[in-house]
Amino acid sequence: MTAQLDLLTAPRAAPPGPPPWSPARYEPPYVTPPLARASDPATSHRAAEAAFPDARAQNAMIVAAVNALGTRGGTAAEIAEALGPGWDSVIVSRRIAGLRLNHLVSLDGREGRPLETRSGPSGRLMTVHYARRYAPRKVA
Repeated sequence: MTAQLDLLTAPRAAPPGPPPWSPARYEPPYVTPPLARASDPATSHRAAEAAFPDARAQNAMIVAAVNALGTRGGTAAEIAEALGPGWDSVIVSRRIAGLRLNHLVSLDGREGRPLETRSGPSGRLMTVHYARRYAPRKVA
């Protein structure tokens, strides 16, 4: 008899597909494109389609910035600061969830550990994100 892993405690494996440095990794199904609700007008659907090339480029830039932050990781505000003018924590936050779900960016909090947080520019606590290779590991 084989033991079954509980779906909630089983570690998620990276989805099969191209490696993180491949441009195809920033396209569906690995990263969700900008969407419009079914009830939105046709103009919103066209705008979502038109935004996809920008979203793909933003995803790649965010992953590169998180990699550059190394073992320290970064909050959405720190990632935006590393990316330079025209970026803010809202833009980064909109993209980071999809990157995290598709194993391009990680954060602590796996295996029952609490999320790591740091104070942002406003003093509010912000979640720290890591490149997959720098994600904190459980010490044996």
